[in-house]
Amino acid sequence: MTNKDIDIYTADKYTVGSIACMELETICKALKKTKGKRNNAAYELGISTRTIQRKIIQHSIPKGYGKEN
Repeated sequence: MTNKDIDIYTADKYTVGSIACMELETICKALKKTKGKRNNAAYELGISTRTIQRKIIQHSIPKGYGKEN
């Protein structure tokens, strides 16, 4: 799944503008910015590494997302 697919996936799974949709988009942007490094993305977002790992699972973000930039 590519970064562009996440945007399409987001529109299909969540109502645009919902909290879940905004959370997913924010996590995806942080992962893109940090080239998939979860520790750095968590730091950028001000959350723990464990929290970002749970959110990645919750939102079904593919393993390695953000690395293909």
